[in-house]
Amino acid sequence: MAACRSNARELLEEYDALLSRSHFARAYALLHTACEELAKFSILELAGQRVALANPPDWKRFWQRFRSHDSKIAQLDVQLLYLLAESEEVLDRKIVEAAETLFDYGLVIRNSALYADTGPDEKFRKPSDIDFSVPLPALHNVAKVALAAADRRGCSINDIELSLRELPSQLAKQNNLKVLFKVFQRAKDAGVSKDKLEEIIAKGYRRS
Repeated sequence: MAACRSNARELLEEYDALLSRSHFARAYALLHTACEELAKFSILELAGQRVALANPPDWKRFWQRFRSHDSKIAQLDVQLLYLLAESEEVLDRKIVEAAETLFDYGLVIRNSALYADTGPDEKFRKPSDIDFSVPLPALHNVAKVALAAADRRGCSINDIELSLRELPSQLAKQNNLKVLFKVFQRAKDAGVSKDKLEEIIAKGYRRS
């Protein structure tokens, strides 16, 4: 967790250097990677909490999630839902809500910021042909909010370990329910049936 958080901070510093020279595509690639590193922080946190409760995760599935780009972005999206549920600051809520909109429309694939490939019109394009300046501000806010949340877990490894052993407060339990209801609403809006949701929940419980 400490290594992921530290690397994310370094990536954000390098992002600033690239942005100052208007290298928007490469800046986006670093920013996207920083967000994935912060998602890994969250994935490790969840696993650490389970270990602390003597209920370790399925390690094969854990490593699959840890190394999957899609899983990391999905985890970051869920983390934003938690931050939105926890936040009482209007500015923070606006940042997270803007970030949610970005996720709803889908993040630009990171590889398109690094490699020449075909675009929607099936013509070849290089990364600098894409206007990455549009998603950069919202994604930068995502990274800053996620980094601040990671910093609240403590500065040292001992602080992080203590945070993993903390029992969830009543407020945290309420926030869990808020996030759960929001996820259900998203699934409903996407056309997922009640029977399918029940099947997914039952499968999740069996795996855990």
